[in-house]
Amino acid sequence: MIQVGQVLDKYELLERVGQGGMAIVYRGIDRQLKRTVAVKILHKHLSDYQEARDRFEREAQAVAKLRHENILEIFDYSAKADSESYIVTEFIDGQTLKQFITEHEIKYPEVGAMITVEVCRALGHAHSFGVLHRDVKPENVMIRNDGVIKLTDFG
Repeated sequence: MIQVGQVLDKYELLERVGQGGMAIVYRGIDRQLKRTVAVKILHKHLSDYQEARDRFEREAQAVAKLRHENILEIFDYSAKADSESYIVTEFIDGQTLKQFITEHEIKYPEVGAMITVEVCRALGHAHSFGVLHRDVKPENVMIRNDGVIKLTDFG
């Protein structure tokens, strides 16, 4: 069982920040580069299935080749047979689009259009590399505290 404070290779897990169908996400610290990262760890009950591990690896490989300001950047991936499978990404200091629209009424359609354009730019870039998202929804769009939109969780 993964716990806060645990170290995976060079990544120390500081706090649990999210969870999805395939993985749990922790805010962590890269102990070598001294930077904050997100560590997405495949659920233990899924790590016993080769199909789930393969899908997780395909996500890491597909997104790692994408470089776009509106796509979450992948830094590292590990899937050793005797340990946890995880993806390390940039840490987004912000909230999901779902959280944002729940807490803030969007009064002007132009704001919604601006968010949509940024998501579409990210999708266009991914599609130009043959990468499909498969799960575009407000929970997989992050709004950084500085307003930058990031598409996450390509599944």
